[in-house]
Amino acid sequence: MKMKVSDFVRTADEFVNYTTCYLRGGIGKYLDQAWYDSLLKKCPENAKYGNGKDGHYVNTDAFAFDCICFIKSILAGCTIKHHLADYTEYNKCPIGDCTTKGFKAMLYDTCDPRKAEAGYGLATDGHAGISLGNGVWIDCNWDGKTQNGVAVHYTGIERFDVAGKIPTIDYEEKEDEVKEFLTWLYEEWKGRK
Repeated sequence: MKMKVSDFVRTADEFVNYTTCYLRGGIGKYLDQAWYDSLLKKCPENAKYGNGKDGHYVNTDAFAFDCICFIKSILAGCTIKHHLADYTEYNKCPIGDCTTKGFKAMLYDTCDPRKAEAGYGLATDGHAGISLGNGVWIDCNWDGKTQNGVAVHYTGIERFDVAGKIPTIDYEEKEDEVKEFLTWLYEEWKGRK
């Protein structure tokens, strides 16, 4: 069954006000010490993100993702009320365990990122995000300064090479419902600025 675009965008947006952190290979699973150690072993660069015991994320209700796993975890059923249990649940993601480059290749009905509608995927060969419409976008990233986890951005969408529809998302919702939701979402973002 396809996920409605409004549900996809709403779920992504809910993570903004929840504790998240950036970890390569993070799939939204509960971040206990064993899982953190496993991710550190698979991706030693995770040590530089400061999310271990000293980062106050291990053994908390925080969600750890990297940019593409944020998108795939949502599609697999991760929400702020549901950590994915393991890779078995994560592998239920309908677009598969693609890389950012693979994600970029699967986007269809593509357009300039500055014209992307809410729910469109955003991609470069090395990064992925989700358009929220009107040049606003969301991703999970770490920049060493202000972002460590999921954040909404009001500028910079042009950094992406392409925007497009994500396979398995239903973009055919009733027009009135979509407009109502997007109006609500826009008002929420305006209030955050």
